[in-house]
Amino acid sequence: MEQPSPQLSLVDREIAGVLLNVGWILMLIGLEPVGARLITRSKIYSVTAVVVLTALGLVSLLAGIAWPPSSEQVRILVTPVIEPIAKGFVWILLFFVTTLWVVNAVPVLRAGDIATVRQDLKALQRSFDQYVMPRTLTKEKRDSMVTFLLKYPPRKVRIN
Repeated sequence: MEQPSPQLSLVDREIAGVLLNVGWILMLIGLEPVGARLITRSKIYSVTAVVVLTALGLVSLLAGIAWPPSSEQVRILVTPVIEPIAKGFVWILLFFVTTLWVVNAVPVLRAGDIATVRQDLKALQRSFDQYVMPRTLTKEKRDSMVTFLLKYPPRKVRIN
């Protein structure tokens, strides 16, 4: 006769859920650069990070599937560490996702701002050089201008 499978306690279900979710998240984060490489031909900056994150995700996923452990010693060691995380997992996950978004969004926003500021500075520098900086004229240029202006009558200029 088959023995009925034991019912998991609430803590065991929460721990298994956290291990499964963390496993999927780590695997997706680890494999995302591979997908980007296949689709857009972008460069994978750290193959080591891809391998480590994917491996950690796989280990966590398998641990979630196999939870609870058959060894009581493993349960005694792991449960006190994972149980507090499991109780606040939604908030930890929300914080983690928000942090990842901010960390990835800020450089993109800053890069756009930096490019805009550089363009503005170049335009200001050109205008400054063109209209503000003092000029020097060679004797030939000065004589050429005097000759040209003497052809016309003087005009009055009023500056408001």
